[in-house]
Amino acid sequence: MNKFTSVAAAFAVLSATSSYALETAQGTATVTVQNSFSFSQATALDFGTIRTIVSSADGTPNVVTMTLPADGSNPTIAETTAGTGNTRSASMNVITPGTPGEFTVSNAAPNTRLTITLPGTFNLTNGSGGPTFLAEVTEALITSGTSANSLYDGTNNFLTTDATGNGSFSVGGTLSTDASGNAQNYQDVAYTGQYTITVDYQ
Repeated sequence: MNKFTSVAAAFAVLSATSSYALETAQGTATVTVQNSFSFSQATALDFGTIRTIVSSADGTPNVVTMTLPADGSNPTIAETTAGTGNTRSASMNVITPGTPGEFTVSNAAPNTRLTITLPGTFNLTNGSGGPTFLAEVTEALITSGTSANSLYDGTNNFLTTDATGNGSFSVGGTLSTDASGNAQNYQDVAYTGQYTITVDYQ
């Protein structure tokens, strides 16, 4: 057997040996979905302490509205609905200025835009009847991320999480006297109400 025949035979033996040594194994792949994140109120929306009178129900009641900005600047008060023929007109004065509500997001996807959906109007009541207040959350001020110190508009200014998935914003709104008027007046107690804000991925 010449050397070429010997090499060919050795290669054939090696090939046969390699084929018998071939093994396979199955691998496992996983992915964990976390679409949820933490979203909570850090500070309640507080319209402060006020002196106020509700319009009487006779005639057409007038409405007075306080506007509390989300940046915490001084509130403003204006008559938003004029009344006629009522024996008592609504009025409002600020004794102690209020503070915006504050909300925080955590455990979300890092560096990601989030949308904010504000609620509609809701009532503040004292739980014992009489006139109520009509409130509305009208604006959200972004306090973190790339749009910090800008009002959220859902077009140019979004709530964007940081590198750890956190974000925050504050809210302001309006507080109006009872539009239907009332024979009774407001009592010296706290009036409260609840509202819902929704935050979601863009």
